[in-house]
Formats: sequence, structure tokens, C-alpha cells
Amino acid sequence: MIIDTELIENYSQKRFDFKSDSLDKNDILRIKSLAEEKRAEYGIGPIGRDIFRYIREKEPNIFFEKEPFDNKDLDAVLFLPDPNKNNAYIILNSNQPLFNQIFATAHEYYHYIEDLETVKQNPKVCSMSSLGDKSEQKASRFAAEFLLPEQALKKVITRYLSIMNLDSLEQDIAHIAAICYALTIRYCMPVKAILFRLCEEGYIKDEASLISNYEFVKNLMREIKTQYSRELEELLSNENPYIEEVTYKLIPKAYNSGFVSLEQVIEDAEALKLNIEDIMETLDIETDIEDDEDINDDIRENLLKKIREMEQ
Repeated sequence: MIIDTELIENYSQKRFDFKSDSLDKNDILRIKSLAEEKRAEYGIGPIGRDIFRYIREKEPNIFFEKEPFDNKDLDAVLFLPDPNKNNAYIILNSNQPLFNQIFATAHEYYHYIEDLETVKQNPKVCSMSSLGDKSEQKASRFAAEFLLPEQALKKVITRYLSIMNLDSLEQDIAHIAAICYALTIRYCMPVKAILFRLCEEGYIKDEASLISNYEFVKNLMREIKTQYSRELEELLSNENPYIEEVTYKLIPKAYNSGFVSLEQVIEDAEALKLNIEDIMETLDIETDIEDDEDINDDIRENLLKKIREMEQ
């Protein structure tokens, strides 16, 4: 998928605002409630790598794509091809670590749920900065609550205190690093998000000290060798085998099965800013329509949905 560079620079999410000083008690309670509602099937269990499948099942209008954006500060963009419809693409930066992609997905999911109408008024790549600082803080707080609920965090902390024979989580970098390591492995979140999560729930009192120790904690985690090193290595890599990029499969199938014309393929590719050369290579222009039995049921369902949308 090819996205205009200028749009990305001007209208994309370049950093997460983990602070929540703009949020009042009611904001936080509502975000907690929304996160709990949206992750209901998981209870307080980890979603982690399963977030991509889970959102696709719950939100059939959301699709995922990956692009190797050069901007190292860019994690994801929320892309709406047609402002008159609710179809959206969460486009992840495949140059970012997997746990960044996971958190970015939860962050953009909030914007889809809560800010869709505002996003529709902006250019095709939604302007996160124009949504305002409070909206960004809400999205990041939702992502943190969605991936690591309050009760799940409490359970991990309580177990750690019991093992270490402590009455409370001491403000010691060794304890903080140990907690971060455990939570990163289990809940697949970036270190900085976990540190702020500990602050949000009152387990860390000195936020300034927390930030100053961020790089130390992150580097320490890279050096720790345990039975979970392979899991951590995967989270730190930019490989993401957990999403299926359906767009480049659906359009050729639609054409090859006789559902849409070549003109419609070109029009859709331009609207979605797809690489038309990649699309054309997969079109069976000289052959007859494929037998319906050769079409996967899931693909057929998606194709029929797409056709119905075209006819509206």
C-alpha cells in the first residue's frame, strides 16, 4: 500500500502521549469501562499478539496492512479510503518492534471507536495531532487498559510481592525492572507503556525518577537471559506474522471471479493507494472466471460484502 509521504508527515501518529494529566476521574473511569467492554472475552487475561485477529473478528470494517515507513517515530496510521463509509485500515510500521505494533493497534482502535467522525473530516490519513492532546492521552490510556487491565496488573504485583516477601513495591530499580520484564513477556507491551501503567495505578510514586531510569530498564531487559528470552526477542524484532494483509488478495479474487470489472479494480486501487503494478500481476485477465468452489469461504464472504458496499 502506497501512502503519500506528505500526508504521513502532516497527518500521522508520530508518538504516544502516555501522560494522562488532561484526563479527569470520569474520563479514566469511562476509558476503563470501554476497555473492559471491548476485551470482555479475555477477562483479565493477556491479549498480546492475538490483538490483530481479535479486532478483525470483532470489527469487520477494520483491515490491517504493514508498510516499512522510514520515519522511526511513526508507529501507525489510521486510513479511511472513503469518508462516507466506516471501512478503515490500520497501517502499521513494519520497521517498528512487534510490541510497538501491538500497542499502536490498540491506540488506533480507540480512535476508530471514539473519533471516527472527526477522522472522516480530515484527509485520508487521519490527523492525530489535530484531535488534541486530550484525545491522544485517551487513546494511549485506552490502549494501556485494553492490553493490561487494572485487575491483571494488581494480580501480577500481588504475586511478585508475595514471592519477594515484600509489603509494597519498593521504589527500587531492580524491582521495577523485574516487574517490567514479567509484564512485557506476558502482556506484550512496550517498556515505557508499562512504566506509565505502574504510575497510573499508583505503584510508582516518583514519575521523574521513572522516566530517568527508562533507558536503563529497557537495556537491562535486553541483556537478561531467561527461559523467556525467545519471547522477548520476538517482541523486540519487527517481524509480525500475526496479521493477514487481505487487500492485495481480495481485489484480484474479486476480478478473477467475475465480481468486479478491470475499471473497478483500478478505481479501488487508486482510492486505497495500492501499488497497481502488484495488483495487475495477479489478475487473470485472459482466462475465464474461476470455479466458485475454488474460492475460500472467508474470501467469498469478504468479496460479497465488498460487492454489496459497491452497490449502495
